[in-house]
Amino acid sequence: MIARWPLILLLGFGASCGDARPGGSSGAGPPSGTEKMARLLAELPAKVDPVADRFASAARVAALRERPSPTDPPSRVQYLATLGEELLRAGHTDESLVQFDAALELIAEAGLQPPEEYFGTLLEQRAIAFFRLWQEQACVEARRAESCSLPLNVAGTSFSEDGARAAIEAYTRILERDPANLRARWMLNLCHMALGGYPDS
Repeated sequence: MIARWPLILLLGFGASCGDARPGGSSGAGPPSGTEKMARLLAELPAKVDPVADRFASAARVAALRERPSPTDPPSRVQYLATLGEELLRAGHTDESLVQFDAALELIAEAGLQPPEEYFGTLLEQRAIAFFRLWQEQACVEARRAESCSLPLNVAGTSFSEDGARAAIEAYTRILERDPANLRARWMLNLCHMALGGYPDS
């Protein structure tokens, strides 16, 4: 039997907690431990520092959008790429692709020559976003565990292949520039697996 390894971990927290006391909280007396925890959790978002906490992607997106958008091409490319990265981390995949594409278009239009490593990272973030689109359709929306673990099993599926096909184009572009990029090679294999073409493709 082929061992299956997790591709993504979907963590859902949907537990409903009630008061441990008979009949629940009556509103009289000191608050229960559950009530204290609920208040603490409600207060935490207001205490998040989006500058210091790199995991607070939603807050970082909001902070970036509150800033004046740069107008000079190099700074604007940096702004668009950073916003795209934070949108991707926050789960707004479609919006992140809009920002990545805008950054790449501006680089071409303005004739910019960003550092090779920076440009490669931008291309990889865009490719990851395309593969994430496929994941969201195959794993989350379809709720199909076989499409979320390795080796990917897509037999009998009917969801859109657009994300995986776009990711293949994106990773192929990366490998044309950097054939030694092992991350891109690995992800390209996964993309073909997502379409049922691996190992033939």
